[in-house]
Amino acid sequence: MTYEAQYMTNLYTILTTGKREKNVRTGIETLRIPHTSIIVDLADEFPILQSRYINWKVAAREMFWIFQKNSNNIKDLGSKIWDKWADSDGSIGKTYGYQVGQVTTTKGVIYKNQVAYVLDKLHQDPSFRQAVIDMWNPQDLGEMNLPPCVYSSIWSIIDERLNCMIVQRSADYPVGVPFDTTQYAILTHMFAKHLNVKPGILTHVMADSHIYANQIDGVNELLKKFWEPGQQEVPQLRFTDDTPDNFWSMKLENIIIDNYHAENIIKFEVAK
Repeated sequence: MTYEAQYMTNLYTILTTGKREKNVRTGIETLRIPHTSIIVDLADEFPILQSRYINWKVAAREMFWIFQKNSNNIKDLGSKIWDKWADSDGSIGKTYGYQVGQVTTTKGVIYKNQVAYVLDKLHQDPSFRQAVIDMWNPQDLGEMNLPPCVYSSIWSIIDERLNCMIVQRSADYPVGVPFDTTQYAILTHMFAKHLNVKPGILTHVMADSHIYANQIDGVNELLKKFWEPGQQEVPQLRFTDDTPDNFWSMKLENIIIDNYHAENIIKFEVAK
């Protein structure tokens, strides 16, 4: 199935079969099921919803903030999506970019952060099977304003294509999931360009998959507008001609999403 069809199928399953329970942390009821997944071949399409407009540039800015800037301060972000979890100094605690930015040491070699470790190891050995970026640090959980939802990504090169699997502990399907899939698709394209290979399979695995009760009306509206591309052109990511090959030098302005024409805006509440 296309990305859109997979997402909508999962969303409908949560809506119609999810167990209604109150979430203690947020105080809001959810419809929840245990596990869902989405698998996309990035050679076929760029995964971004067509039935509802997704501000992919905001998603990309968050990706740059975490993986390139290694920041945990909203002053470095350029959007307000993390304002609810920031303290008076702008910090969200020892989470996301802070964890990615940790020094990684293996066999006497020191890497300045986890991204450098993954890119360098895969560059040296495309068959490498330990290319993991892990943000779930039990020692720092108490100092995280919000522990990472997508907490792990696993990278592999097979047949000169870069594949990525992301693992998400908590999946807010209307709000977070479309952002997360699109965001990691962008990151996979960028890593692949850095490594001089083609983008491959993006697999998004989600544990607690849920819809908040105050999102149900929006979900019903979204399902009515389900857009199945069929034979029409699907979105594709490409880079500008002047895009550097080095991940650390790439900018938002280098990214172009072709064939993306979604206009329908549906606003969903974000539970803190």
